[in-house]
Amino acid sequence: MVRLGSMDASRFLFVGAYTEANTQPSGHAEGICVFRRTAEPDQLELVSIAREARNPSFLALHPSGRFLYAVNELEQGSVSAFAVAQDGRLRLLAEQSSGGSAPAHLSVDASGSSVLVANYVSGSWAVLPIRSDGGLEALSDLWQASGSGPDRKRQEGPHAHFVTQVPGSSLVLGCDLGCDRIRLWRLIEAPGRLEAAAPDSWVARPGSGPRHACFHPALQLIYVVNELDSTVDVLAQEPGGLSHRQTVTCLPSGFSGESTAAEIALHPSGRHLYISNRGHDSVAAFAVDPDRGDLTPAGWWPSGGKNPRSFAIEPEGSVLYAANQDADAIVSFAIDRSSGHLSQLGQAATAPSAVCLLFDGSGRRLGAST
Repeated sequence: MVRLGSMDASRFLFVGAYTEANTQPSGHAEGICVFRRTAEPDQLELVSIAREARNPSFLALHPSGRFLYAVNELEQGSVSAFAVAQDGRLRLLAEQSSGGSAPAHLSVDASGSSVLVANYVSGSWAVLPIRSDGGLEALSDLWQASGSGPDRKRQEGPHAHFVTQVPGSSLVLGCDLGCDRIRLWRLIEAPGRLEAAAPDSWVARPGSGPRHACFHPALQLIYVVNELDSTVDVLAQEPGGLSHRQTVTCLPSGFSGESTAAEIALHPSGRHLYISNRGHDSVAAFAVDPDRGDLTPAGWWPSGGKNPRSFAIEPEGSVLYAANQDADAIVSFAIDRSSGHLSQLGQAATAPSAVCLLFDGSGRRLGAST
């Protein structure tokens, strides 16, 4: 049995989920679940449920770790702010409109002064100033995209699926799944607005559907997972904008079924990158070249359930937890630090319609780059 080391950096796992039976996607969770980590990685203890949130499908922590923010993925989208108590329990502070429909992602800027929101259905990005008590002001900026892509079912218009500040920069990066673009802005902190960068976007392959991104800890590289064609693009940050370095598939050779890529994350060491595949129902691992950052497939492992929309690596880098949305299960995997390979440990918790996992001790990293 793998045992966790010191858990001082992270004691709790926050789980976002779908709560509404009459929305699309639908779910049957009660709210944001808070789990306490134990010495056994295949055992999570439920602490509390924040029932004020509706369809809290994505979560982000304030850099201080004292506040948590959740999208409410509804037709009239909103963002909820919570105070995080010492025992992990959440107390609602405020709720503000996201300025659009079905917000699917949010993050907090490095200074802790703004929440950045991606409104999926309406294809817009918003900025909400953060008050000194962790609550939210009404939105200070709203940036509306236009355009479409070749997939008539999924790309009939812009679909904002991700937004975050680029580490060590004033740049903000957004993934537009509907228009096959990586959008770029400069964040102007007072009063909190998005100013188009120059260039203002990178054009992805038609029909690829950029979904989420993460950043190499040492190299100026961005890894973008594309939902629709199940690929990862490696992009280099250069003075003139973003340039393409590599594209790899998220699926094993010979697989011919339907599948879409979902989550992406780097191991804390920067040596391994992971992707979750829905349909293939797997977690894929890639070795990351230490000098160039290029990716080499390392293997695929069953997610332990169905529809693994999200996963998270605990900050010590020993265990990966996968949220299987349609199995109501969080499954844990031991990580081989040398090879990046996974070994399933078991179901760590029952979590209805779970779609987002966030460790409290990794809030500074996740809130700025996921």
